Amino acid sequence: MNTSHSPTHSSRRSVSLRTLSALSALAVSSASAATVYWDPSGTGTYTGDGTWDTTTAEWQAAATGGGTPSTWSSANVAGFVRGTSGTVTVDGAGVTAAGITVGPTSAGTSGAASYTFQTGALTLSTGSSSTAISVSNGSSATFNNALNFSGGNQKVVIQSGASSLTIAGGIQNTNASADTLTLSSYSAAGVIDISGALTKSSTSNVFNLVIGEGAGGSSAASTFKLGGNNTGITSSSTLRIERGVLVLNNSGALGTAASLSLGGNSGATADSQQVLIGTSGVTIATAMTLNSADTSDTRTIGSSITSGTATFSGMLTMAGTGVSLTSASGGTTVFSSLVTDGSESRAVTKIGAGIVSLTRAAGNTYDGGTTVSAGTLLVSNTSGSGTGTGAVSVTAGTFGGTGQVSGAVTIGNGTGGSDSFIVAGNGSIGTFTTSSSLSLNSDATFTFELNSSAATADKLVANGVVLNASSVFAFSDLGASVLTLGTAFTIIDNTSASAISGTFSNLTEGETLTIGSNQFEATYLGGTGNDLVLTVVPEPSATLLLSFGLCAVIFLRRRVS
Repeated sequence: MNTSHSPTHSSRRSVSLRTLSALSALAVSSASAATVYWDPSGTGTYTGDGTWDTTTAEWQAAATGGGTPSTWSSANVAGFVRGTSGTVTVDGAGVTAAGITVGPTSAGTSGAASYTFQTGALTLSTGSSSTAISVSNGSSATFNNALNFSGGNQKVVIQSGASSLTIAGGIQNTNASADTLTLSSYSAAGVIDISGALTKSSTSNVFNLVIGEGAGGSSAASTFKLGGNNTGITSSSTLRIERGVLVLNNSGALGTAASLSLGGNSGATADSQQVLIGTSGVTIATAMTLNSADTSDTRTIGSSITSGTATFSGMLTMAGTGVSLTSASGGTTVFSSLVTDGSESRAVTKIGAGIVSLTRAAGNTYDGGTTVSAGTLLVSNTSGSGTGTGAVSVTAGTFGGTGQVSGAVTIGNGTGGSDSFIVAGNGSIGTFTTSSSLSLNSDATFTFELNSSAATADKLVANGVVLNASSVFAFSDLGASVLTLGTAFTIIDNTSASAISGTFSNLTEGETLTIGSNQFEATYLGGTGNDLVLTVVPEPSATLLLSFGLCAVIFLRRRVS
């Protein structure tokens, strides 16, 4: 029996200990800090809407009630613990707190809580490296008001369950120096969404950022979202994702930071980091650098958009491991800057059902090879090699474009159905070039496009070509014109001195085929003698009519004579 998802006594104790640990961290954030609990009715029910100010007696000293409510003290930690919803209107003059916790404690309360905070600013003066906001047990907290962090380095934590924290009003660093904001989660189902902006009150107090803190911090790969124009992150900021999924929903989500580091968690041997653009039209200029010490980590960069285009315009440097580039179905992810592996030898893998396009004009310099396992990978460079110096292998999906590569290209792995494709242009006419060999295995297809209206056609250029007898030639016409007889297109330009080895299963030597309104004859001996060339020839019906006409002329001449 699979018990991997069944809660045990030890796991429940673990969650309780984490919750207690978080509360303890909040409690000691200041010498006189104590956790008090929201009770706006003053009756010990701990529920409902209310206004958070410094004059109303609406806070209980114990989580289970029974006491006399007191007014707010800025040295306290605010606890919102009951399993109900409430809207907390912060007094317009603002309120200061040593921290906030939302969700049940281990002191007799239960059930998820859901609270929305609005209006006045909340200043969190938590001690350095302490937890400013904690959400637990499937609870949710939404801050539509502004937050000020004034206590040094701060942590925002999901403690347990499918908890969520949304900060729509933004966070301003009002401390005197640069501080680190750490986003952490113990639950893979947890979500922290900072849709508001991270800002600073002066030129010196910038934000550093740690996502998915590892050792001593988060123990799950959660989702973290940044959606604001984060001017508090500058070129002097340091950014790191240790574990989890970072979703970027604004071109300014990483501010003007020079680089985002993937990895760096010394407390784990096999972490996973994903950096995804979540909104179409977003361009991230920050460079991405894989931490060289994390040789067992899994790194993924791309987008989750299902339409439109997302762009990474900063350099991507692989170290420690290779990287998977991804794009969701219907979306396109562009990498317009250099992809390199420095002095190492690291590989790129294309995953996801969408399109990834490598567009740097001078190509890329990694040498660990490229594998396409899903979706489409396109190159459009005009010099160098779009996929570095290594070989390219397509096990499932599509590879090609209008660029050029230097490594050998193999389409298909020889197993399964026709699930591996090579294209030139991909929706428009183009030429794809490899200075090495091109091999199409039994599950490979060359997707060829002709534009009869412009008299242009796709072309593959390779230094040696091998076609498996089961490989397929798929074709279509983007135009609707009738071409002049004798018009010829070289569709595979074999720069090798050797002949093309093999033929497509559906296009043998001398075979005719109809593409759009035109009939072509194929030869693998065309061009310089070893190229695949299609030449426009008359339709069989036209040839037959011509034959009948000639026969009639001959017959009449004989009658006359």
